[in-house]
Amino acid sequence: MDLEKYYWQRYRLFSRYDEGVLLDDESWFSVTPGKRVVYKSEDRLATHRQRVLLSNVISSAEKIAEHIADRLSCDVVVDAFAGAGGNTIQFARTCKHVVAIENNEKRLQLAVHNASIYEVENSVEFILGDAFEMMHALAGIADAVFLSPPWGGPCYADEKLFDLSAMKPYSALFVVSRALELTPNVAILLPKTTTEKQILRFLKLNCGNAPDLCEVEYNYLGSRLKTITVYFGNLVRDTF
Repeated sequence: MDLEKYYWQRYRLFSRYDEGVLLDDESWFSVTPGKRVVYKSEDRLATHRQRVLLSNVISSAEKIAEHIADRLSCDVVVDAFAGAGGNTIQFARTCKHVVAIENNEKRLQLAVHNASIYEVENSVEFILGDAFEMMHALAGIADAVFLSPPWGGPCYADEKLFDLSAMKPYSALFVVSRALELTPNVAILLPKTTTEKQILRFLKLNCGNAPDLCEVEYNYLGSRLKTITVYFGNLVRDTF
């Protein structure tokens, strides 16, 4: 796997990379990239029981991960797919307690190590396991849940349209539905090739459990669209 282009973006992923941040191959393309997003324009789109706020955003000097952490600021946040800790580290800055769950032991060790580089490890509870097999233990604890599920590697970017139902091992519908059992305050990070039509269809399928309002946010680095974040519950901005 050619990781050179990700290496050249290392300071966008971790500003303190040179202080000893460690990543495995998958983590290079799974970490939420840098740059804070700033709102440019808004549009509303209605569907069955949901209104979808579509927000175009441009990058400035901060990180997308920091921006998401600011939006999820709360007492207890669950990072259900912690990976090497990119989002976990930022959540530790804005939340009192972070529950970071990762099902790969070596990758979880990377997250622990990287959190120590940023000196936030004392604010994080690292758990090895499948987030959806331990949901019952998190009931009544989580104020917000962040989902950054596997998309299938960097090859997803070669696909003109990303199929939300094809995400493995869990579909987007499954992960959001399970997270909403814990709290209405859920955010999910999706590939840039996810279409508005797919998101609307997803909401219709999930309308029995989803909140009445969600927000779709487009995250850019410079002029390039990198990811899409969908927010539910109280995470949706009330200033439309």
